Amino acid sequence: SNDGELRLGLYNTDVYFICDGNAWREASTNEEIDCRENGLCNACTQNRRGAFFENESVQLICDDAVWRTPNCAELATKGLCLDNDSTVVWACEEYGNTKIDYICSNDSWHPVATPLEYRLEDWEKKKAEYYTAEAHPDATYGEDLVDSRDGNVYKTVYINGLRWMAENLRYVDSNTTINLKGNIKCPELDIKNCQIGGALYSWTAIMNIDKKWSDADASSFINAQHQGICPEGWHVPNEGEWYTLAKSDYDSYPGDYVDASDLLAVGYYGEYSSTDKLGFSILPVLQYDDTYYGEIIALLGSSLQVNYEGFGALTLMALSGSSYTYEAWNKYSPDLSLRCVEDYEGL
Repeated sequence: SNDGELRLGLYNTDVYFICDGNAWREASTNEEIDCRENGLCNACTQNRRGAFFENESVQLICDDAVWRTPNCAELATKGLCLDNDSTVVWACEEYGNTKIDYICSNDSWHPVATPLEYRLEDWEKKKAEYYTAEAHPDATYGEDLVDSRDGNVYKTVYINGLRWMAENLRYVDSNTTINLKGNIKCPELDIKNCQIGGALYSWTAIMNIDKKWSDADASSFINAQHQGICPEGWHVPNEGEWYTLAKSDYDSYPGDYVDASDLLAVGYYGEYSSTDKLGFSILPVLQYDDTYYGEIIALLGSSLQVNYEGFGALTLMALSGSSYTYEAWNKYSPDLSLRCVEDYEGL
């Protein structure tokens, strides 16, 4: 009952002892200093892990035999993350204008770094609050898109005159669309992640063509509004549409320059400068480390082929730190997310 109590020795009054479990032991140097100099005469023992202690009006938590400052989730729940049950503390911590959720997994409360960490029911709650005019007052949302093939519903947004899907495509029916077979995967190989961050496709899967075109030029039968695996009335974005969406510093294509921070979803640890002003909401779902580019958080494919180490595909590459670039990506790896564009006349 007095676990953690510190007492001076009866015979050697220069030595502190600690009640730790069912026995007294000699205090460590740090424990003794904490008591003598800092008034922390209340040891953090293994049996007291997760306990709180207030020292001079400062809250501390016992973790791995050390008193430390608790994070916002530990303060909110009055405890450590011990169950790894993916419990969420919503809007736990503020970074500028952004509020970061914390989640209990991997033996710790930590900021959510990717939406793939959420349970599906928590993601549905998050999405319902995030894709709103209140959360994005500068965005122009369109009507929801209902995919008649599988019933999936997508938010849509108007940017520079085009109507885009504001979410990654989640279509995965390889029985109906045979070109998906072997050319599609869910992020982190977890099926629930296809419903959160969308599926990852190879370029041939996106284009709904045979994978033999991974190593050959398919330009002869690709039109400007190529449907690919997009819903009826929508198509895979072409080169000009990508640059109209987000014209980079190095492009000579028409269209307004759009800063990367205006395209990346906010609220994820590591992307503090994101604003998602336009409501395009690129999600960090890939977490791909590249020695040249650094941490790639998303790859969004287009219909354009680039003659680069064979035939690559033009890709909008979102990078950690709220930046992006257009680069060629191979045509055979299922790494690409897809945002479809609504068909329109005049092209």
